[in-house]
Amino acid sequence: MPQRRAYGVSFGRVLRRRRVAAGLSQEALAEAAGLHPRAVQHYEAGTREPSLTALVALAEGLRVEPGQLVTEAVAE
Repeated sequence: MPQRRAYGVSFGRVLRRRRVAAGLSQEALAEAAGLHPRAVQHYEAGTREPSLTALVALAEGLRVEPGQLVTEAVAE
């Protein structure tokens, strides 16, 4: 059986890149997404992976489609 790839770290890099490009701090993104700033820190560090609900909220906070974040993370 093939091993599953861990996408948490890749997603974290994509999230940070998108956040910085949008000119947002972690706190501002958390507020826009309705999440705790600590959650954004964990997602960017790759120590936690967001739920589907959190993924959609992050995408809304960044004003991108959720699929864009996922596609970029998978492509890394």
